[in-house]
Amino acid sequence: ATVIQRERQLISTESEIAYRQGQRWVPRLEKVKFVGSPVQSLPFKKGGHYLINGGLEGIGVEICKYLLQHFEARLLIIGKTPLPDESQWEIHLVQADVIAEQIHAYQTLQQAGGEIVYQAMDVSDLDSLKQWVEQNTSQLNGVIHLTGIPQERLLIEETYDSLSASFRAEILGVWTLHQLIKTQPNAIFINFASVNGFFGGATVGTIAAASRFQDSLTRYQLKQTALQSYCFHWTLWEDTAAKFPPQMAELSRA
Repeated sequence: ATVIQRERQLISTESEIAYRQGQRWVPRLEKVKFVGSPVQSLPFKKGGHYLINGGLEGIGVEICKYLLQHFEARLLIIGKTPLPDESQWEIHLVQADVIAEQIHAYQTLQQAGGEIVYQAMDVSDLDSLKQWVEQNTSQLNGVIHLTGIPQERLLIEETYDSLSASFRAEILGVWTLHQLIKTQPNAIFINFASVNGFFGGATVGTIAAASRFQDSLTRYQLKQTALQSYCFHWTLWEDTAAKFPPQMAELSRA
């Protein structure tokens, strides 16, 4: 109570404060210089089995391609969009839509080496996810969760349904992936989050909240599990920026 009263009396613009062992802490970002830092090998295994959430979209395709080409990995890719029967692909490929993009991405990955399996499913359904993973691999070596494209809204415009949909994928879904692999020794868990988790944003409140959760989960995993856990807070990738509203791209550059 004394600490809270003292904070109320301070003239401060800090939005987040922690007291640990009597010491006052506030978060700060610090520029990291990688020049001269020792180069470490990537934590992926040759022939490893990895689950990629969102692997047929945007930068996910490039990540999958890299794992296939350089590590001959077996990739279990999950997404939201069901792919039609392969006999119908030629018909869909002439359409300029999401299905055509994902079919093309799948075909690209098929030619990259390694192995891929794709399934459209609700990533927050742990039982279904476990069953599908067990059908396709005896052991996962890692999980990569790629942040989806947010819907731009003011918080006052959000509804119960819109918040539930966003958090189901980006918070509950990430927690489900954690439950899936938390007991696997030395497995990796990689979160792709957004810089909005640090800086916020007037119209990206849901993705900011989800990114902070992902960052907190990473810290929890590093302290409480044997997972090799990473969380990367990205701005817009150049090849995916076109899918966002123009004003969002400008805000990201700022």
